[in-house]
Parts: sequence; C-alpha cells; structure tokens
Amino acid sequence: PPILLQTLVYGPLCLAAAAFSAWLEGTGGLAAKTAWFFAAGMAVTGVTAALGLMMFQLFAQPERFGAPSGAALWRFRAVGLSAGPSMGLSAGLCGLQALLPPETRGRVLRMSAENQYVRITTVAGETLLRCTLSEAAERVPQGEGLRVHRSHWLAFDQVAELGYRRGNLQATTRDGRIVPIGRAQSKVLKARLRERTPMS
Repeated sequence: PPILLQTLVYGPLCLAAAAFSAWLEGTGGLAAKTAWFFAAGMAVTGVTAALGLMMFQLFAQPERFGAPSGAALWRFRAVGLSAGPSMGLSAGLCGLQALLPPETRGRVLRMSAENQYVRITTVAGETLLRCTLSEAAERVPQGEGLRVHRSHWLAFDQVAELGYRRGNLQATTRDGRIVPIGRAQSKVLKARLRERTPMS
C-alpha cells in the first residue's frame, strides 16, 4: 500500500511531464507519445518508491533484516547506571551498562567493531550494540583498557601474552582469543602492562 500510494500521488505530475514531453517532440501521435512517456514515468516512480521504502525500513527497523532488536539497538544517548560490586564493575561509572541487556551487564573485557555494530564482551556474556567503537570506548572508565587497534578494544587484565607473528604484534587474551595490536598503540599497551605487572 505505501508504494501504491506514493505512485498515485506522483501520477498527476508524471502525466503532466509526459504531455509536455510529447508536445516538445511535436511530430504527431501526441496521445500515443503521452501514454508512452506516462508509462515510463510511472514505472520509474514505482521503482523509486519501492527502493525508498526499503531503505527507510532498513535504517528505521534494522531488526527486520537480522540486526539486534530491543535494547541492543543503540542510538548514542546519555544514560546513567549505578555501578555495583555484584556486576563486577570498576569503581568508575561505566556508561555502557545501561545500554546492555540485563543478562550481559558486567565489567567490559573486550570490544570489536563489526560493520555498523560493536560486539561487547563482558564478564556475563556478549551482545551487539549499534554504535562505533570510538563511542563505546569513550563510555568505559579510563584506565580499564585501551583501543589497541582500529577494530578492537581490550581490557588490560585480559592480556595473557604479547607476541609477534609475521612482524605484527598480537595479544593473546585469557580465553585464548587473538587480538591484533596497532603499531601506534603497542608502546602505550606495553607501558600500561608493565605498570600493572612487570614483564620479562
């Protein structure tokens, strides 16, 4: 119905444009040419209306296309949540907690960018938020971790080992995940880890 309605709304405009185009050619067969231009205009209008509606639904209702639904869809906004020891939170206020589903709230262990979403892994589980990694990292208390790569954030205490592979620095987390470390962040990460635990 929305596509049909939009097409009908633009019908008079298409008819006027078709008649004007047929008049400009001025070589006879005015009615036939008007009908042809009108049919072509309505076809383009119908396709455009369908594409516009599809794009609207894709961005306004992303859960219909496989995106997370409900509270996991984050349009960046200011919220607050009191930290509590039962959630394993640090003393600083973690602004991500109120954006997470209740069953996955807890201290943030790592985050990774996945297209328009960020996968948040906490002590309680993981979920996807519709945001950028920069926005998510800004909501975690400073000193908890570091954005170690353009696509990854990692809590300092989750680094079990640092090592090089094919000339690239990588971190192995406590649960065995491999996280790439950007060159610009490697010195900062090593320094922070030395402050917490002397490294050999």
